[in-house]
Amino acid sequence: MTIGLFILASLDFNDFFVYFHLILFRNQDWVFDPQKDPIIKVLPEEFFAAAFALFFLLIGSSFVFCLIQGKKSLKK
Repeated sequence: MTIGLFILASLDFNDFFVYFHLILFRNQDWVFDPQKDPIIKVLPEEFFAAAFALFFLLIGSSFVFCLIQGKKSLKK
């Protein structure tokens, strides 16, 4: 599932970003107006894409680490 989400985010990050927020937030508070909220201009789409990539990398690495530790623990 994590790999699938990473692939979807890689193919079309803008749509992935929108759907991600639609699922997590029930209101429209996450939709910022660049005219009223200058943070949108400071943090471009590339920043959020890199943050999501780092998140998926850390989650994936954690899964692999736990899998390896679990297998070692079962062998004992």
